[in-house]
Amino acid sequence: MTRTPDSRAIEEGLTAGLRDKALAAILNSNRALFEDYGTTDQLDTMMAAIAASPGVRDAWKMSRP
Repeated sequence: MTRTPDSRAIEEGLTAGLRDKALAAILNSNRALFEDYGTTDQLDTMMAAIAASPGVRDAWKMSRP
C-alpha cells in the first residue's frame, strides 16, 4: 500500500543532521532489503558517494565515486 508520508515519517527520514558514519550504518543495516530488490549496486554507489563527499547531503553536490 502506498500513502503520503506524514510529518513524523518525513522527520524520521531526514539525513541532514547525521554524520557520515551514522548514515552509512543506517544504509548498511538495510543491506538485506537492497539484496531482496536486487539493488545492492545502488547501495554500494551511495556508500561510495558518501565516502567521497564527507558531510554532503545533496546528491547533486556529491563527488561521483
